[in-house]
Amino acid sequence: MKAMAAKPTTAGTPANDDIGEAKRLALYRSQIRLREAEQRAFDLFLQNLVKGTSHLSLGQEAVAAGFAEAMQKGDLSFCTYRGHAHTLARGVSVEKVLGELMQKDNGLMRGKGGSMHLTSEDHGVMGSYAIIGAHLPIACGAAWRAQYRGDKDVSVCFFGDGTTNIGAFHEALNFAAVWKLPVVFVCENNLYMEYTPIGDVTAVPSPAGDLWPAEDRDRRQRRRRRLPRGAEGVRQGARRRGAVADRMPDLPPQRPFPRRPGEVSPRGRVGALEGARSDKDLS
Repeated sequence: MKAMAAKPTTAGTPANDDIGEAKRLALYRSQIRLREAEQRAFDLFLQNLVKGTSHLSLGQEAVAAGFAEAMQKGDLSFCTYRGHAHTLARGVSVEKVLGELMQKDNGLMRGKGGSMHLTSEDHGVMGSYAIIGAHLPIACGAAWRAQYRGDKDVSVCFFGDGTTNIGAFHEALNFAAVWKLPVVFVCENNLYMEYTPIGDVTAVPSPAGDLWPAEDRDRRQRRRRRLPRGAEGVRQGARRRGAVADRMPDLPPQRPFPRRPGEVSPRGRVGALEGARSDKDLS
């Protein structure tokens, strides 16, 4: 992706004014184009000319326009089912997208994909995905390919706030962090999981942006630095965990489950054998 060097802010100079007038105008034109195309798709849907369902991203044009401007040729986009704007922003024509929505032969996929499956390998659009969160591991796979082969492309994976409640979200982000993959995850938080307010089903206000409190993070880091490496560090860590366990309240003893009245089977292989014998005797 293109790097945008930050220019120091001085008195009288607006902040974040490092992209220049020409780029600002290009971003504005891109957003207008995306808005008008999405509005036209909505009008066609109301006229019953769009086949199947259609998920719009009206009001979210800035995300698609900004990332498309920053991405280079060869970078890959992985979109949600609200993928019209991202597909258009990467250079696909409006006629191709609207034709696909109306199941026309001049559509992007000759009318066989529809609104939720827009794909154009030539433009780096690697699909819109109807299954929530399904594309995050796929984006990791594309990024892993680039890392393994030494390619320079970056995968950009867009997802909504509702995706953060899906297991694939946590798996993909962990995998990407462990392998240090060239992938960017972008949360388009519009505060609703289609029809459900995100605040009703998620414990944190910003599901893809909340971090540990700074004091907790610093305390954990200091604790790690104090432990020596190797076997001695493992022993000290075990002793520390033991000390924490000693301060925990006593739990009631585990209640055994009798195989017969007055009889308790031992654990492990012997218990399994004795249990099998008891079952045979009972039968």
